[in-house]
Amino acid sequence: MKRSVCLLLSYQTSNKPKKIATTTCDLVQSIADLRNSAAAAHGGRTRSIPPAKLEALLAIEISEDLAATLLLMLHKYQYPDDFNVIGSLIDKTDDMESYVDVNDTGRYVVDSPQFNIGYTVIQSIIQSVDYEVKKLPMNQNVDAEHIKDIVMDYLPKDAKFEGMESDQMYKFYSEVHDTHYSAVFTDLNPGMILTISSFDETLYNA
Repeated sequence: MKRSVCLLLSYQTSNKPKKIATTTCDLVQSIADLRNSAAAAHGGRTRSIPPAKLEALLAIEISEDLAATLLLMLHKYQYPDDFNVIGSLIDKTDDMESYVDVNDTGRYVVDSPQFNIGYTVIQSIIQSVDYEVKKLPMNQNVDAEHIKDIVMDYLPKDAKFEGMESDQMYKFYSEVHDTHYSAVFTDLNPGMILTISSFDETLYNA
């Protein structure tokens, strides 16, 4: 569980403080290792590395503040606010086909005669979504609002459309997560594919 929370924190944190988030996750793991090395951990088994009093005091002081901050970020600010959106843990449903390795990295696919939805995941966290409409003709001008609505289904609830980066690329932004998202439109005539993902705005504009 700690690993999943830290992965989410690192992914959801904006690019500038991402190194701080990673270091924080390392600190959490260090405190967990200290706890697991103590004689009181996991029942009454004897451990050979009891923590020193100063070491234990430091861990307690850090843990209290860190736990309060992480819970605030996780539940109020940074935790993805819906199922199966970019940046959330994959919520596996019965209609999903799994093409992932032992680390839950790969793809989950939902296929039907009308649609094909592919979730690309790294360690269970959704990195991108490919949404394919197979048969219905889709026109970017006529169906513009419908296309945006489809994209919004796979983004945090506060995400808003910012404009067109190009004829095929829609831009969105979430203030809560301080994250930019793109949706690239590919015309299949009939049908379409929308490739939805987050991206680093600073690198894109460099």
